[in-house]
Amino acid sequence: MKKFLIVLATVIPAIALSADLVVYSPQADAQRGDFIKTEAENALGINIEFITAGGGSLHDRIVAEAKNPQADVIMGLTQPGMYSLQMKGLLQPYSPVWKSGLPDAYKTADDSFTMFWQTPIVIAYSPKCLAADKVPTAWTDLIKPEYKHTFVIGGLGSQTTRAYLAGILSQYRSGDDVTDAGWDTMKQFYGNSLSENDWSEVVKGWSDCSIPIMLNWFGGVFKVADSAGLEFKVVNTKGGTPVIAEGIGIIKGTDKTALAQRFVDWWGSPVFMTKYANKFGQVPAHPQAIANADESIRIKAKMVTAQPIDWLWVTENQSDWLETIELDIME
Repeated sequence: MKKFLIVLATVIPAIALSADLVVYSPQADAQRGDFIKTEAENALGINIEFITAGGGSLHDRIVAEAKNPQADVIMGLTQPGMYSLQMKGLLQPYSPVWKSGLPDAYKTADDSFTMFWQTPIVIAYSPKCLAADKVPTAWTDLIKPEYKHTFVIGGLGSQTTRAYLAGILSQYRSGDDVTDAGWDTMKQFYGNSLSENDWSEVVKGWSDCSIPIMLNWFGGVFKVADSAGLEFKVVNTKGGTPVIAEGIGIIKGTDKTALAQRFVDWWGSPVFMTKYANKFGQVPAHPQAIANADESIRIKAKMVTAQPIDWLWVTENQSDWLETIELDIME
C-alpha cells in the first residue's frame, strides 16, 4: 500500500516558556482549559500551559519531538493514541495514587498511562427531526437506504471519528484481520454520509433537521443540544456503543517528573474528577467519582451498553485502516 499523511488543519502554537508544566490535551478548549488551570493553581500552586489540538495531531507531535520533548504530560488521548505512544516507548511509567479502585479496563500493565474518563461515542437524534420508530438501532443500520444523507462522518484526524470507525470494523474481525464484508460495510457507510466540512454548517444541520442524525462523543451531543436549544436523545445501540477512555501519562524525557506526578495524582483523584464531572457533565472512570457525582452523572453512566473492543488490536491496525479508508473508500 502507498503511505499517506492526513493533513491536519490545526496549527499548534508555540509553547510558553513561563509555564511550570506543559500539558498537551485535545480537550483543553478555552472553557475547560481555563477551569483546569485555575483549579491546578489553587490546589497545587503551579502554572499549567495547555497546548490543545486534535488527538492525532498531538500524538504525531509527541512522536516528532521524541528526541527533544517539549511537553511534560499528555492528557486526553484515547486508547489507540495512548497505546501507540506506549508501544513507541514515549511514556514514562507512573502509578497514580487513584489507580486503586479503578476497573482493570482503565489500567495498563506497565503503568505507562492510566485512564480517567469514559466517553461513549454515540448515535443521537432530535425527536423534532426523527420519529422514534425511524431511528437506527445499530451502527450498521446507517448503511441502509433510508439513512442516506442523514448523517455526517467526521474527519479522519478526529478521535471521535476513529473510535466509531474502529467500532464498526471490530464487528467484522476474523483473527487479526477485517473481513471483506467489513470493508463493504465501510464503503456503504461512507456512501450514505453527507459531505460537509464546515462545522458551523453541520451544527446548523442538526438544528434545522437537514442532518437529523448526529455521530458524536457523548458530552458533545449535550453541548450541541444546549447551544441549539434542542433536545437530543442517545441511542443505546444493538451490539454496543464504542466507549473510549481518555488517558493521562508522563512524557518520557521530561525534566519535571516530580511535578508531573503531582499533577497526575491530583487530576485523576475522585475528588477532582467528581468536581469536573459535575461542572461539565463528563462521566469519570473511577467508580468512587461516579458515586460521589450528581444524579445526572450517575444516570449518564448507565445510558448505553459498551461494545467490547480490543483497543490494542485497534491500535496495531488503525494506521492501515485509515490508509485504506482514505485511498480506497473516501471520495
